[in-house]
Amino acid sequence: MRYIIILLVISFIFRFYQLGTVPVSLAHDEIDNVIQAHSFIHTGSDIVGSWSPWQMLPNSGVMSEWGPLINTISAKFLPPSLFSAHLSTAILSTLYPLLIWLLLQKLGVSRRIASFSALLLALSPWHILFSRTVLEQPSSLFFYTLSWIFLSNIYQKKPAKYIILNTIYFAVTYAFGFFTYHGYKFSLPFLTIILSAYYSYRTSPKKIYFLLPFIVVGLLFIHVFINRESYSSRGSEMVFNQSEVATKAVDLERRQSLAPEWSKKLFSNKMTFIGDQVLENYLNLYNPETLFLHGEANGVFSVWKNGYLLIILAPFLIIGAGELIRIWRPTEQILLLLLLASPLTSVIHIGDASYSFRSAFSLILLHVIAAYGLSSFIARISKSKLWKAIVLPLLFLTSVLGLGYFCYIYYFLSPVTNANAYFFGDRLMANYVRLNQGKRVLVLDPQPRYSYSQIVLARGRVTAIVIASFKNQFSPAEGDVYETPNLTVARNCKDLTNLGEFDTVVVNKNLLPDLALCPAFNEIVAPFAKLKTRSLVSPQDSGEERRIYGDTTCDPSILNTYVHPNSLRDFALESMSATDFCAKWVVVQ
Repeated sequence: MRYIIILLVISFIFRFYQLGTVPVSLAHDEIDNVIQAHSFIHTGSDIVGSWSPWQMLPNSGVMSEWGPLINTISAKFLPPSLFSAHLSTAILSTLYPLLIWLLLQKLGVSRRIASFSALLLALSPWHILFSRTVLEQPSSLFFYTLSWIFLSNIYQKKPAKYIILNTIYFAVTYAFGFFTYHGYKFSLPFLTIILSAYYSYRTSPKKIYFLLPFIVVGLLFIHVFINRESYSSRGSEMVFNQSEVATKAVDLERRQSLAPEWSKKLFSNKMTFIGDQVLENYLNLYNPETLFLHGEANGVFSVWKNGYLLIILAPFLIIGAGELIRIWRPTEQILLLLLLASPLTSVIHIGDASYSFRSAFSLILLHVIAAYGLSSFIARISKSKLWKAIVLPLLFLTSVLGLGYFCYIYYFLSPVTNANAYFFGDRLMANYVRLNQGKRVLVLDPQPRYSYSQIVLARGRVTAIVIASFKNQFSPAEGDVYETPNLTVARNCKDLTNLGEFDTVVVNKNLLPDLALCPAFNEIVAPFAKLKTRSLVSPQDSGEERRIYGDTTCDPSILNTYVHPNSLRDFALESMSATDFCAKWVVVQ
């Protein structure tokens, strides 16, 4: 019991520290999940009015069937903020190392190695990052893993009542995992079948018990197959559906080849193209540079200077792999099989492999293998006289330094270096508009729905009236216009007839060249032409993110020419007064 408490405390600290500030913005998928959660609370549907979770179908094939539901509790009882947005995922992910501890013991792993695995996961750079998002993957993985724990109980030789209850628990939690994230629909059901076969092998249950998990998995796949048109947009991302891409690549390669025609057909075809893509994605996951140095380049999934695992685990991974082969019981065999099979979701997606999320269980198993290595190392070296004097302090110091370096990168450097991502500019703009309440504001942005969503959340209260203001417009298309009293958000001003009514105009920097297409706009900004330009800027280099015309909110005497955040408090935008916000984030150029 003491170990469980310590594990949960450690897990909680790293997943809740500065949760309302880091990361400093929400990605577009995260915004969707939060807004759709509010929409479900007030309307029972999404902002389009065409989706209901009871249908167990996705929103236009894009958003998962139940993904937004994870955020409904915090959206219902807490005001919109980065903290409330991240809360549900952070709670489930805090508990996740405990699930792994339980699952590994169900698989037959020793209590010592299971404890090491859970502790390494609680301290994992990848899992800390994974836990502090509003994406569907952490929640989906949580419910899949919980279902695997109940799955093991189905095969126990106990009364039928016990088996029936655990089958129900398995079916419900598995369904939550299945319908919470599209990306796991192929890999984690496959892992479920592997685990089911393993549990059956160990316990030799009655045939009916052996079939129960297959029936649950099969019924859900039948549901997807019957409604396959609803999943067409996500299905098109799979490498096997990239026929046109494969054809172009093969044709180009054949034209460049000097080989005889028969050899071109043999060595350059769609199957070899797909095979190359799959192999490349598979090997890149286990690339040491990916694991220990850089992770992914995508700002949503990476902190740029840190890999998925602490670098100190590298030697223990090697030792652990050797231990698995040396012991080679059914338990170690199933762990290795799961490790080989779990990257399936990443490898079948062309282009963006997204290992940190789609191959999440692979990274969990790498921590388990490292735990094997750490356990073996400690068992062998602890008999040495140098153990307490040199090895143990060195191991502890190296671990603390490695974890400390990650904390430095993630909590104190990435808020600035990752804030240059597109999403932080949205949040800056939204809070500037929040502080302009009572003034007539026009926002021009390439993706108006996302900008409008940010403004809605920054204002701190989402009501049924606010949800209705989306006017059933889900697609961030050019023609969409979102309006409430004193606020209009649009892609361009060509079709707007009320330009003269606005006091302030905020323009995305990428749209500035397009303003020549809107003569009326030039009439609006003409009075400000002789004034110095006011802009919302990136904290990384003070590069312009949004240009402001007609600003009357900021006192000119407090404006700077350069932004330089001094602490995490500078990113608490939603709680800032107009004076503080202008002094920190609005510059005059």
